[in-house]
Amino acid sequence: ELIMEFERERLQNLGCKVEALCMRHISKLRVNAGYDIDSFDGVNPSLNYDRFIEIKGSRNSKLIFFWSDNEIRIAKELGERYWIYFQGGIKTQTKKGKNKPLLFQNPIKTILEDPTFKKRPQGVIVEKNIEGEHTPFE
Repeated sequence: ELIMEFERERLQNLGCKVEALCMRHISKLRVNAGYDIDSFDGVNPSLNYDRFIEIKGSRNSKLIFFWSDNEIRIAKELGERYWIYFQGGIKTQTKKGKNKPLLFQNPIKTILEDPTFKKRPQGVIVEKNIEGEHTPFE
């Protein structure tokens, strides 16, 4: 909600009142969209979404988050239209952020290709075809 509020205010400050009303929290409708918010860069008379925002956040002010393979794939497809908004210093009691969000346009370039960001793999996908095998639970 912090980022929805921030984005709505950003659009209103640009004079995009209709666009601010038409933003949507797409991840509530499609969990595999690869981002969280459909929005607009600015005035958009056709109301075709052209800013796709992945929300990341932390109670800590340190910039650290998990970025899934699906999110990265969608970011590659959308290029300059894909953004990550990172909200650090979230206070859970007040549901407010200590700092303003950090905005990263085209994070494939601005994050993954930037050597000043530390990146490390996280987790393992385990897969095995068990059809026809006896399992210890039978």
